[in-house]
Amino acid sequence: MTRPLVVALCFVLGASPLALISAGDADLGAAKNSEGVKLFQSGDFARALQCFLAAREQLPESEEVRRNLGKTYAALAIGILESAMTQEVGNAPYQRALENLQKALLHWKGDADTYHAVALCHIQLKELEAAQKALERGVALQPDAYPSWRLLASVLERLQKFAQAERALDSAARLQPSARAEIDLRRKRIRYDREALTEYPAIDSARFRVVYPPALGREKGEQVQKLLDEVCADLEKRWAVQAPKRTTVICYPPGEFAERTGFHEDVGGAFDGKIRVAFPKELRLGGLHLAQVVRHEGAHLMLNQLGVRAPRWLDEGLAQFIDGESREALRPQFVELVRKHPGLGVQDRETRFRENDPSSWGALYLHGYFFVEHVCKTAGQFRLDMIVREAGRGKTWDEAFQAVLSKPIATLDREWRATLLAPKKAR
Repeated sequence: MTRPLVVALCFVLGASPLALISAGDADLGAAKNSEGVKLFQSGDFARALQCFLAAREQLPESEEVRRNLGKTYAALAIGILESAMTQEVGNAPYQRALENLQKALLHWKGDADTYHAVALCHIQLKELEAAQKALERGVALQPDAYPSWRLLASVLERLQKFAQAERALDSAARLQPSARAEIDLRRKRIRYDREALTEYPAIDSARFRVVYPPALGREKGEQVQKLLDEVCADLEKRWAVQAPKRTTVICYPPGEFAERTGFHEDVGGAFDGKIRVAFPKELRLGGLHLAQVVRHEGAHLMLNQLGVRAPRWLDEGLAQFIDGESREALRPQFVELVRKHPGLGVQDRETRFRENDPSSWGALYLHGYFFVEHVCKTAGQFRLDMIVREAGRGKTWDEAFQAVLSKPIATLDREWRATLLAPKKAR
């Protein structure tokens, strides 16, 4: 979300017909409604809800009270949702937020922001069809809701409803001409996906459907499938998490990955619900090789199955660790980063992360990788795997680290960085 959704939940106050209600009840209900409005405007949504519930008891036919009650349920839900999306949490908060949003829509017809929030909950709960319906309802109510059109395009793309996804992108582009270049890249990606999934040969296993351009050859497609099956079988045992069935894997024609996806030309792969693998120019440019890229993206896939979102630094740190490539040559560069900003923890790098800043990417990747490596070296790989298992059982990542290593992430990170900067003892 680009702005707090609560901003949109404004009250429309006015007189409501109070037919068949006694004067005393009407006065009490109106007073409770007015009190609720003041509490809502101050941000005290929980107490506002109690006032509106009391007002509804006295004024059950009042549209104003019902609307205010609905908007308050929505505000509570959005607070839960926004908090959940900035933390590493399981499904429970999204389920609670969704329940509140459903209550909101029993009392009030809703708006695009409310249905956008409903869709975000469904996406987190891996209910994409329900997310599509919510977003379509939102844009029907508010056709100029640019964020909802963008999200709808993304959901439709993941559902492989490519023609509908392109139409949603067209609506977004009309509303926000300044985003046209980015939208054109997404459209190009969608068109390639449609071409690949309808025209390219495919190799199937229980876990994957690998599609590959004929120019690449079946042997490369089989190699990708074999590598993915191996890494997922390994992580299923280590992390006690089941790989999804028939994840789509798209291989790109030689040298065309960057052009067709919009990713930087030294990126060798990506995971966005599908696994995307570059051949072979981009692998050479990035100093990568196929097994490394495939294992890396396979790790992202398995982390995505845990039910608790890994922060970006940990998601990338674990994926780099699993891909098996040592970054030891980059250690001096990382130590210098720590020396320049000794108080900057790995979680701080997450909050300061900037998508279009290569130095931000580099610092986050290095910090994530070397922190994960440190945990493995000092506590053992089996404890690192235990941490992931604890997260898979519903703990937050901080709770998982605390349960296995008796310290939260920030403490472990701070103590480790202090040792990196400590003077070396003379022998």
